[in-house]
Amino acid sequence: MQAELVLCVALSLAARAGAEGACGGPEAPSSSHSIRAPQMSAEERLSPHMPEALRCDACHAIAFQVQGCIPNSSPALC
Repeated sequence: MQAELVLCVALSLAARAGAEGACGGPEAPSSSHSIRAPQMSAEERLSPHMPEALRCDACHAIAFQVQGCIPNSSPALC
């Protein structure tokens, strides 16, 4: 049993080494990519409340969550 295990490991290592040689191995990255964060306005950076530009999106998200909770909490409200 142990001899079979050693044989399987040796064959898999040999096959792996042959495959890397045939493919040329992993390529080094040719260039680096960078992604910059969006620039925030002073209102977005400093305001403790919801910025004016995002209020409609926030209202829709809250309404969607409340709409999902109401039928589960009280059948009389539906």
